[in-house]
This record gives sequence, structure tokens and C-alpha cells, in this order.
Amino acid sequence: MLLSEYLSSIGPLLITLLIDVAIPTILWITTFRTQTRLKLGAPLITAIITILVGNGLLAYICRFISFISIENESQQNPVVISIAAFLTLTALEGIAFFLIRKYSSKALIKISMSPNDYKELILAAERNAKIIKLMPKRIHVMFKSPEFITFLAEQRFGPGSEYIQPYIDEHISRSSALLQALGHDLKMYEIHNKNELISYVQKRGHHGVSSIEKKHIIHMINEWKRIIGQYPDNYFVRLTEETIPLKYELIDDKKLVMHESVGTYSRDRFNAIFIESPSITQISDDFAQIWERVPANERSRENIIKWIDDNLLTVLQ
Repeated sequence: MLLSEYLSSIGPLLITLLIDVAIPTILWITTFRTQTRLKLGAPLITAIITILVGNGLLAYICRFISFISIENESQQNPVVISIAAFLTLTALEGIAFFLIRKYSSKALIKISMSPNDYKELILAAERNAKIIKLMPKRIHVMFKSPEFITFLAEQRFGPGSEYIQPYIDEHISRSSALLQALGHDLKMYEIHNKNELISYVQKRGHHGVSSIEKKHIIHMINEWKRIIGQYPDNYFVRLTEETIPLKYELIDDKKLVMHESVGTYSRDRFNAIFIESPSITQISDDFAQIWERVPANERSRENIIKWIDDNLLTVLQ
């Protein structure tokens, strides 16, 4: 076989192999950039097999046709073979990518039916998170002292309740993990409604609990202020006067958590929902809009801490 004939036969195969690498890579990168979570399962495995088998067969056919065409000069046309390979491969991988996107775009929903369920689900959801966005009901749990957490658990569930310890464990473990993560690469964003914060401090009430001692609230607020000042590159707060009807937590713009404690009778009671879906990005967009509408002169840490002093701590004096 002449060198020119060999190069002519191997050319389409090389082009096909290039396509084998380039197109799948682009598809996978696109998938991750659009934050589509791929789950191992029949649809994904089918898609991968479609790509691998399709590419393998196509490469073999290309090489076979190329070598055969040398025997018949009238059939030699590497360009036509390359174009056919490209179109066929693109169609196969397009179908595979469609299957991946179709089945991976479905929401994954988990339900919490007890304080222990919530502890396990929230700790797993926040583990290794890079970005957390919060529309909280009140000041975050990580600023509560262990004494305050124990007091809330006993008041909420009643003496001797089996839910007291899971509640305490969840709060303390979560607080410790989040504070540690803030010292590394976690970024947290919180939006609070001003009137709701003032009302919370004035009433000194928690869900299922009334007449919280001032010392607990004061300690929590001072811890909040400390973290605002200590982590300027990782912890961000904005205060708004806009109504926030739904309270939620967004984790990495992929997971949505909505939670409300039931109270004393917590056995087999629905208290939280965890949703993972590409559609969560729409809620993230809503969060961003409220975040950006906060006036520029109210965004600095100094102004936020001053507002906390003037409007929250003064109420407790």
C-alpha cells in the first residue's frame, strides 16, 4: 500500500476520533455549566452506551470503508466519509444528550417527618456546600449558644421528649460545621426583613416558645455582629423592607430547603421539604433581585452593625 493511500484511508478515522473526543467533552461541560445533576441510572447508562457503541461502530465502519475504497478508486472520497461520520456521530450524541437532560432534569424531593429526619437531611445537604443563600425566619441558628439551644428544645418539645437531643445535636453540629466552613471557602448570603427582626426581638418569642430571657437574645445578636465583622469575604448580610412571604435556604443554587418546626407533637409530622432540581436557579434569580434592590448606602457592614445596635440591641436594654 502506498503512503498516500494509507493516509487517505486513515484520514477519516482520525477526524472521527477527533469528533469522538470533542463533541462528548462539549456536551458534558455544557451539562455541568447548566448545573444539571446527572444521576446514575438506566437513562444515563443508556445514553453512555449509545455514545460509546455508536462511536465505536462508526469508527470501525469508517476505517473499513476507507480501506475498501482503495481497491476501487471511483469510490474513494475521504471528505464524504468524514462528513457522514460527523453527521451520524452528532445525531447519536444529540439523542444521548437529550436523554440525559430529559431524565436528569426531574426534581429530587425528600421529606422530613421528624426532628431526627431534619437533622440528617440538613447536615447532609449543607455538607461541602460552596454557596448558601438564606431568607431566614429569624437570626441564624449558628449564633445561638448551647444554653439557648437546650432551653429552646426543652420548652418546645416538653420535658423528657425523645426529640430534645436530636434537636440539640442538629443545632450544635450544624453551627459548628457552618462556622468552620466560613473560615475556608463557604460563602453565605442572608436577606432579613427589618420589621420581622424588630418584632422578633420585641416579642422575644420563638416557634412554640415564649418569653425568652433577654440574655439569650443579646448573646445571639452579639455573636451575629461578631461574625459579620470577622468574615468580610465569606459572610454577607442585607436588610430589606420588602415582604418575604416564603422563607427558604438555597444550597449551591441546586437545592431548596423549606422548614418549620412542628412543636411538641412532632412524631410523624411533616416539618421540612428538600428539593433538588435545575429549576431552583429561578428562585436564585428572585433572591438576587431582592439582594440588588437594597439601597447602596445600606449595604456596608458598618451600617448593618449600626442598624442592629440601634434597632435590636436598644430594644433589649
